[in-house]
Amino acid sequence: LACQNLLMKNSDEVPITGKVRVFITENRTTSESALASQLAAGDLIDICGELKRCAKPDNPEDYDFSIYFRKQKIDATLSVKIPEAVTMLKKSDDYSWSRVRTAVHNWFKTLIVSHTSESTQPVALALLLGERTQLSAKVRQEFSQSGLIHFLAISGLHIGFFSVFVWSICHILNLPRTVTV
Repeated sequence: LACQNLLMKNSDEVPITGKVRVFITENRTTSESALASQLAAGDLIDICGELKRCAKPDNPEDYDFSIYFRKQKIDATLSVKIPEAVTMLKKSDDYSWSRVRTAVHNWFKTLIVSHTSESTQPVALALLLGERTQLSAKVRQEFSQSGLIHFLAISGLHIGFFSVFVWSICHILNLPRTVTV
């Protein structure tokens, strides 16, 4: 998220700039997934959480997320305990590729959820959209033991399928090549 203001504990508001990676630490709930489907790139939101700089790990053998976040131009992380700590202030009227991608992703997710049983949804979401957060530890372990854990990552095959889908839509709409490239 791009930041505009920081409200301190003493109620002072400080103007800031930069990007923050937000983590909602509570297990996924209905309210959170409903919130995620309402938010899109460019929306103005208010979040209450614990802000931290991206620090190097205490253990030198651990993965250094601070390097990863620096490459992504992310300045800090914000831990949010409950989805209700996120409030929509203003919907953006701007339509960017990120908003379109999010809308398409949410549309596919809705289709998957509505056409699969509760027991198969986590696997379908992981295989088709790369959403592994709902997978149980047992299912992850089974994929790992069977040597098929790599299927849970979005692979070149998935990107190929998506490219063919987009190319087909552009072809059906008879868009000129300069637009489709």
